[in-house]
Amino acid sequence: MELIGSLTKDIRSLCVVIHLPVQEKLEHKFKNAVVFEYW
Repeated sequence: MELIGSLTKDIRSLCVVIHLPVQEKLEHKFKNAVVFEYW
């Protein structure tokens, strides 16, 4: 049971590590698009 718990923690931290830079890139693209439209 503890093994599964630590495994899910590892997967969660991995998802966070992968998700954060992707989210930043998407936000950056979104901001650029908004700026481009307003400009």
